[in-house]
Amino acid sequence: MGRASEWGDIIAPPTFPVTFRDENADTGSMLRDLGVDISRILHGDEKAGRSGPMAFVVREMAVTDGENEIVCRVRHITVVRL
Repeated sequence: MGRASEWGDIIAPPTFPVTFRDENADTGSMLRDLGVDISRILHGDEKAGRSGPMAFVVREMAVTDGENEIVCRVRHITVVRL
């Protein structure tokens, strides 16, 4: 069906990249290795402000198609109060 469409392939919905998760990635372990106190993690939409300085831990993954072309990037941001 996808190849018969005007785009010539299957089209994924805009929210599809959210389904990509590295199930082998231990985010907690990575943060501990960075010396992060897990109790100081905030929701990613928080802004710097009254609670003091913050650090942003950014992990990014590129998703490629069958021709190894990047079709999207998935970014995970963890905000840590210092």
